[in-house]
Amino acid sequence: MRTQLVCRSKNRYGKYIECTQVTKICARLLKTGQAEVRNQHETVDASFRRLQTMAIIHVPAHQRFTMKHIALVLIATVLPCLVQDKAAESVTKPVEKLPQNVDLKQMAKDGWTIMFDGKTMKGWKANEEPESWKVVDGTLRCQGKRSHLFYVGKDGKAEFKNFEFRAQVKTQKNANAGIYFHTKYQPEGWPKYGYECQVNISQGDPKKTSSLYAVKNVSAEQLKGLIKDDQWYWQTIIVKDNKITLKVNGKTMVEYEEEKDRKAFSNDFERRLGKGTFALQAHDPGSIVQFRNLMVKPLK
Repeated sequence: MRTQLVCRSKNRYGKYIECTQVTKICARLLKTGQAEVRNQHETVDASFRRLQTMAIIHVPAHQRFTMKHIALVLIATVLPCLVQDKAAESVTKPVEKLPQNVDLKQMAKDGWTIMFDGKTMKGWKANEEPESWKVVDGTLRCQGKRSHLFYVGKDGKAEFKNFEFRAQVKTQKNANAGIYFHTKYQPEGWPKYGYECQVNISQGDPKKTSSLYAVKNVSAEQLKGLIKDDQWYWQTIIVKDNKITLKVNGKTMVEYEEEKDRKAFSNDFERRLGKGTFALQAHDPGSIVQFRNLMVKPLK
């Protein structure tokens, strides 16, 4: 959305005054710095005096403007315009509507790979504590000691780079889990490779559902009113080149662009893109989470 900068306020008599010249100079200052503005003394001087009627700042009649004055103008008039415009942009971002019930056969015809058949764990491989995972009522249900369920596919070599992933998730109270992507199978421990999309509505960790864990986090306030424990919600993960998008029920929660040549976050967690598979997390015995309608579609 293009930002239109207009300084507009009431004077002491309640009348609106617009200072378009000052606005233009301030906008130019944002783009080009101080040098060009210094060449605009006469224009700014004349327009700047008008700001005094707005009771924003006071400059004696004999004093010429300074860069400090311009900074005050930016703070008092231009920057609020920018913040307000940016907020409006985020509010109006479209929300994709996803149905609660899906026709998996039709989704397969539309190019989606259905990752879970609702009956068995074929195509999946659990590490360290496989008993933490069970198929219950057509869902993958986790409850137990730490374990990660890796998607290996029909041939055991599933690998993705650019994709859109969708799954329905339901958490019980105080449950914590996660969905890893661009990761690799490992026999034990927290997955080292790729990123984690957090699953957590009410558990104590402040990083809530749809956080790009420890990279770009979602707060409880951002999640408020959107989803609840014991209700199914859609989690969408999109990776396209160096950009990651995370959505809840079609609403964008995180957009993140990985910088070029990003270094590993630490020796234990790389947290960077490459290619790989998915892993679902069983976090602890007190966390009960279910997953269903898991699907992925490669993107060019």
